[in-house]
Amino acid sequence: MSKHAAAIRTASIGVLCRAEPVRDEWERSSSCTAHTTDIEDRKGTEDKLRRSEQELRRMIDAIPQTIVVLVVMGTPSTPINRRSTLPVTIEP
Repeated sequence: MSKHAAAIRTASIGVLCRAEPVRDEWERSSSCTAHTTDIEDRKGTEDKLRRSEQELRRMIDAIPQTIVVLVVMGTPSTPINRRSTLPVTIEP
């Protein structure tokens, strides 16, 4: 076995595959139809988004102040960074 063949055998690609049986008039499976879609671009985009979100999270967590999203009407706050330890509530 050549090095090239081994590299091809261990490589993986992102493919979405859907298949359905084709049934005859007696509802017996007579054949199958299949459709494949290359989703490598989508997987790459999702990976870039995930890395970007992780980097943004690290930057926000490094801010020394507490960051929260406040909602009026007594609803507790939503903490944004790790320094947000106490729930903050705004009373009307």
